[in-house]
Amino acid sequence: MRTLAETKKAIGNAMKKRLDTLPILHLASKKVSTKMRFEGVHESGTEIMFGCADVVGGRPPGHYGLYWLLSLSRGPIYQAMVDTGLDACKSYFGDVFFAVTSHNFIKPSHHEIGPDTDPDLLAASVCDQIERIGLPLATAFTVDYNAGIDLVLADHPGRARNPFTTAVILSHLAKRTDRIDELVAVAPSKPFFYDFAACADPAKLIIAPIAEWMRTKGPSAR
Repeated sequence: MRTLAETKKAIGNAMKKRLDTLPILHLASKKVSTKMRFEGVHESGTEIMFGCADVVGGRPPGHYGLYWLLSLSRGPIYQAMVDTGLDACKSYFGDVFFAVTSHNFIKPSHHEIGPDTDPDLLAASVCDQIERIGLPLATAFTVDYNAGIDLVLADHPGRARNPFTTAVILSHLAKRTDRIDELVAVAPSKPFFYDFAACADPAKLIIAPIAEWMRTKGPSAR
């Protein structure tokens, strides 16, 4: 029977192999480690991190639960916020603009692991969830920006940093600025658009600065 350290090492090796095969579109670089962590840089400059964490509470010795997580940082969405002074957010630190864990989607949200767990089967199960659930989220903020707008509007359980601001930025990146009127129309009925509600004049203080940034500094200006 494996010790806890041996189990974690075996799981880490199996996860590294599976994470290395994630079919993420348009990556400029990637790094995968036995610490169950995938770090990729999209060609847009957005950094994509898939990882896993474990919990031991309420479990016998040698057993633990494992869950996956996704965070997106830097890139044009975050840079637009920083350059326009719209990045401040109580719920987010650093340069992350979207984060979610399997807790938000799956019940039970943990994969249970013990000394007899098959590492390859466990890695396959976790990475299947990442591919089915996590990858479309990464794609929505790096490739299919219009889908990203829909995702924000749907009050997705993985919240974007300053969601109204993010949706306006996505509208420019998707070349769908016609959707900004849609965002403004529905924003008062969307409690999670906290940045819209807190802004005295969203048209002047959010929408206009982002449009100017896109014109002078954004991807289409280069």
